[in-house]
Amino acid sequence: MPIGIILPLLISFLSDGQIFFAAAFTTSIIVHKGLRLGKQYRNLTDYESAKIALFGPIANILLATILAIFNLAALQELIFVNSMMATFTMLPLPGLVGSTVFFGSKPLYVFGYVFILVLALLLKSFVNPYSALLVALSAGIIALITYLWKKELD
Repeated sequence: MPIGIILPLLISFLSDGQIFFAAAFTTSIIVHKGLRLGKQYRNLTDYESAKIALFGPIANILLATILAIFNLAALQELIFVNSMMATFTMLPLPGLVGSTVFFGSKPLYVFGYVFILVLALLLKSFVNPYSALLVALSAGIIALITYLWKKELD
């Protein structure tokens, strides 16, 4: 039973929209070793798990960007909820996606969190979504390069 999807919707409906943001639960990655393509590499590495986990918040923020392209007043709350969900699930707290990404690959975490945070902030300030996407991607790449450069100096 997908309680992580049903419970937030139930809370929203039962509160008559007063509680409009109920965070969903965490998910786990289940590996079926026999079903892996090629069957050569049977176990997931931490880096592979981090890449898989990062796509959840990336999907949330890209959905918010697509909705922002339409620029309808009715979609502003949905844009806000998707942006906040992506931002808060990337926090490196146990049980959230951010901890999986952080402990799986720190450079991937730096790029992903800066990209998501900058894009969420720019979408909230009603910047053109195309420009916001370009600026957020640039900020993520600059943060990644800075992190790798600083790590190389240490």
